[in-house]
Amino acid sequence: MIRAAIYTRSAIATDHDQRERAEDYIAKMGWHCILNRYDDNGYSGIKYDRPALQRLLHDVENGRIDYVVVHDIARLSRSSSDLQRILDTFDRNGVSVRRTEQ
Repeated sequence: MIRAAIYTRSAIATDHDQRERAEDYIAKMGWHCILNRYDDNGYSGIKYDRPALQRLLHDVENGRIDYVVVHDIARLSRSSSDLQRILDTFDRNGVSVRRTEQ
């Protein structure tokens, strides 16, 4: 069973479209969408210390996730150095990123 986590981030309070697109993508791929929610809505992408991002990274490092699904890679971070740090963590733990915006 492939375990997929959805990460959303938006500077506005909510953005249900990101989650819905990700859920549809996971269902189309036949993967299992894990129950933990990783939503940093209301947070800027320039900050690395976002609660849901930190929980996501913790779960990645503890082998609970196979794929992270995002609407756009910029949802993970607007900082190129932070984005590289996040992707390095994923890579070290065998986790891939999939975008719904393709």
